[in-house]
Amino acid sequence: MKKSTIKAIQQVQKERMALTLRKNHDYSGSIDNIALAGLDGIAVRIFDKACRLMSLRSRNTQRRVLDETLEDTLKDLANYADYGVVLMRGQWENSTEE
Repeated sequence: MKKSTIKAIQQVQKERMALTLRKNHDYSGSIDNIALAGLDGIAVRIFDKACRLMSLRSRNTQRRVLDETLEDTLKDLANYADYGVVLMRGQWENSTEE
């Protein structure tokens, strides 16, 4: 893998972390859906995101929500995979801010 590709991947990973923190701020609350639903819940969310990806790629779909980008959807997919790994390692803690 070329150094430029490695740097590009590292940049995307930084962007994904920023997205995770923003979404955690906006969506976290007293219910920790990751802890409640576990890997099954993560699998459902990944499936939802994969379906969204296919829908956004469809040329027959006329979108009304314009801020749902392919890039954000792909980042969400990767983030949910990360959550699954952290959960499997027993390192998931309640996502509410301290």
